[in-house]
Amino acid sequence: DGWAKEARRRLSASGAATEEVFGQGLSRQAAVRLAIEQLLTCMVEEAPGQTTGLTGRELQVTALVADGLTNREIGARLRISERTVDSHVQHAIAKLGFRSRAQIAAWHASTRQPADRPEKGIETRSKGRHVTTILVVDLVDSTAKVTQLGDSRWRALLHDHYKFARRELERHNGIEVDTAGDGLLATFDGPATAIKCAWAIQLADRALGLASRAGVHCGEVEHAGPAIRGIAVHFAARLAGLGDADEVLVSSTTRDLAAGSDIRFENRGKRRLKGIADSRSVFAALRVSS
Repeated sequence: DGWAKEARRRLSASGAATEEVFGQGLSRQAAVRLAIEQLLTCMVEEAPGQTTGLTGRELQVTALVADGLTNREIGARLRISERTVDSHVQHAIAKLGFRSRAQIAAWHASTRQPADRPEKGIETRSKGRHVTTILVVDLVDSTAKVTQLGDSRWRALLHDHYKFARRELERHNGIEVDTAGDGLLATFDGPATAIKCAWAIQLADRALGLASRAGVHCGEVEHAGPAIRGIAVHFAARLAGLGDADEVLVSSTTRDLAAGSDIRFENRGKRRLKGIADSRSVFAALRVSS
């Protein structure tokens, strides 16, 4: 009973109920195996110097998510069950205040050291601060798609998604910074082109049977090789996570800098974004009529 109370304290009411239903469906042997596996996982110590609240195992799992692995592939790599991987992913998303795996990818893109990144032939800059427009694109309901299609077909679909996304980046003079999981991080010289690029990517995704959302923010970032870091990157990722399918959400700074373009904006009110000081105004970019 004590463990049940602790679970309800740590999880939401719906989350606790879901876990209880799942547990009731396990055989005794499966339940014991899962309990031992979770206990061993909890014994992985939190990495020193981390301020995210993630455990060592959660950091391992999120790093593999950012590398594009599915839950099944992560489970095979770490020798844990797919169910346990999903549990770690959901805990990490909750702790970081995210809504999707793609936001994990953007977070890793801004925190990885340049030496940890494979060279992709993208533009690099010397270390220093620079004002730029940041675009984060995030596929919606990707986990359900992986389950529906299977790993092999999902990877082929994801390949097509990135192929068309890169085509639109080239057309709109965007610079690819990182792709990890099903998330894309890119920079642009101005907000209007970033928004229009996001719309073009979303149209291409729809043709593939996918749906995506995007966040655009203009702010100062720190460059270190191909990496960009700073609160502005997190802001763009948070905006993407707030959106629904086919939406492009932007900051007030982005809206102001896009004044004079043919893009209209709808005020979505002030929102509190985890890790961002104070409430911020959020706007939806409305598609230009053809």
